[in-house]
Amino acid sequence: MEIYLVRHGQTGGNEAKRHQSEESHLTPLGKQQAKRAAQKIKQLHPTQVMVSNRVRAIETAQAIAQATDLTPQVHAVFTELCRPERIYGYHHSSLQSIWYIYQWYQGKVGEESCSREGESYNHFFKRVKEAQLLLESQPADSRIVVVSHSIFINFLVAHLHDKKPMGLIRALLIFTKILRIENGSVTRLQYQATPERRFQWKVLAFGE
Repeated sequence: MEIYLVRHGQTGGNEAKRHQSEESHLTPLGKQQAKRAAQKIKQLHPTQVMVSNRVRAIETAQAIAQATDLTPQVHAVFTELCRPERIYGYHHSSLQSIWYIYQWYQGKVGEESCSREGESYNHFFKRVKEAQLLLESQPADSRIVVVSHSIFINFLVAHLHDKKPMGLIRALLIFTKILRIENGSVTRLQYQATPERRFQWKVLAFGE
């Protein structure tokens, strides 16, 4: 099985490097990025498309659907990290943002759901693992496109072989990669179930 994790096209929030709401739409450049990603995905002959329930991801998936003639399946499990509404609009490198991220990793903010107060790291981790189980449950010959978000894609890849949330230092190192994954990029994974279950996941390409 192969999985193609596509980051949605650019939004105004991405361009401004600010936390954004779930209603953010693609910019003209974002729509171009979605079309380029769609053409790249078309060459991989996918068998199904899954997508986050955020507007920007759905708009990107629509471009892929037009190129592949596949109907996207919306799964909330693939949505971006649910952040508190009070952080919307702040720059990613602002003191408010850095303090929020630190508290989130420490388990001091967020709830056990995607609420207006944001979700906790524990809830996010459980959702990432739920998404992994959903992918693992698909037919072995599947080629699955997942249209999602930078933070989710990075943490899914980082947690593929983890049974527990990662520590603060490792999480902060992962966060630096989040800033480097481009809109419309494709991360390719391979999954193979073995009787011993020793080797299952492999990263073939990251953010290309």
